[in-house]
Amino acid sequence: MNGMNRLDIKQLRVLQSLFDLKNLSQVARKMGLTQQAISEQLRKLRDLFDDRLFIRQGNSMVATPKALSLQQPIDEILKQLEVLLEPEVFTPQTYKGVFTISATDYATQALLPQLFHITRREAPDLRLIVRDFASDNINQLIAAGEL
Repeated sequence: MNGMNRLDIKQLRVLQSLFDLKNLSQVARKMGLTQQAISEQLRKLRDLFDDRLFIRQGNSMVATPKALSLQQPIDEILKQLEVLLEPEVFTPQTYKGVFTISATDYATQALLPQLFHITRREAPDLRLIVRDFASDNINQLIAAGEL
């Protein structure tokens, strides 16, 4: 089986935590797992990389040269995964696109002039389209991304 198919993010986090804490019990506490679970992850990693990776020395775990060679790539991979999972931030000032809203006649007269004024100032490249309010299919339009 391909090594990539046997590696998961949790194992990379275990390695990263072992580099920092050098103690299986502390890694287990940090990750909310049992020491046995961390030991099992380390066993799988040892098999995957064909190296002991960490050797017990007293109460501490010391990284092997192979493990040390993995530290920087693992840190980079986990940072990239964090970036990948960061929520997209909406910035009105730089947003270029169209929002379609549905409004009643009253809302169109009472609220939209102020909304358009604010929008021009805060999001100059945002276009607003106003549709008549149609309560019979509003949920479907929202679900479809049309409103």
